[in-house]
Amino acid sequence: MTTFDSVSKLLETLFDLWLDVVRFVSASLRSRCALAAENLFPRKQLAFARGAPPPTSSGDGPYEVAKLLAWREALTVVKPKGQGRPRIPSDLQMLITEWATTM
Repeated sequence: MTTFDSVSKLLETLFDLWLDVVRFVSASLRSRCALAAENLFPRKQLAFARGAPPPTSSGDGPYEVAKLLAWREALTVVKPKGQGRPRIPSDLQMLITEWATTM
């Protein structure tokens, strides 16, 4: 690795560290209500995605207020693409077994 590559990697790491510090400071300055609302929305989405509407509670106030805001466009339901990890081909399984027995 050349000196230029090392310096470039160092500067990139320092920049990433600085961004993390800025994000941490901005998150710590947010109000407790904003953080609670941010955590509430994914829970609500997950409950709706499972098919049953969640029970309403007195803590739904921020959720009801946010219906008036543009939160729906910012949130999305994430669905898994497949059912688990793909199977390992049989020839590769035999090779792994062969290596394991020789070690």
